[in-house]
Formats: sequence, structure tokens, C-alpha cells
Amino acid sequence: MIQSKRFKLITQKPKPKVVCESGSLSVDRKGYANFFTGNGGETDKCVAEMDRARIEYAGAAAILLSGMQPDGCKKNGSTKYVYQEWLLIYPQEGAQ
Repeated sequence: MIQSKRFKLITQKPKPKVVCESGSLSVDRKGYANFFTGNGGETDKCVAEMDRARIEYAGAAAILLSGMQPDGCKKNGSTKYVYQEWLLIYPQEGAQ
């Protein structure tokens, strides 16, 4: 599992929206990603989740992930998914 902290999460679909100003990303080997407030401890809240997460871009200041985000249930009870992109911005130390 990969876990890092202090990212700003911006979802890209349908319009860019800041979901969390500062949090941590956790991605397991199966490609399931979670974004938590704070450092992802027991008391921190999961604010976004994504299945089949894929890294589209990784740079010094940002990461772009794409995948399928759960979006409720279908009539038959199975989970409905929608395509989503996450832009994770690593805050620059001392930036103003």
C-alpha cells in the first residue's frame, strides 16, 4: 500500500471542485484508492474513494489519477460507478 500525506484533492468531473485542502492518499495493490482528511489516522474521515485507480501523470508538484468512483446503487442492488479524475497537488513549501 502506498500512502502519502499533505495533498490538496481536486476532482475533475463534471467540473473541477476542491474536495479537501489537505489530506492523505492511500492506494492498495489492487488499485483501490482512498483520500483521507489529515494523515489518514483512525479519527480522520475518508472524503473520496476510487476503484481501478490509474496514474495518468506524476510530477514534482502534482499527480493525476483516473478511475471509477462509486455513485450509488443500481435497481438490482449492485454498485453504480462513474468515471472520475483526481488532481492531487502537493503544496510547495514556502510558496505564497
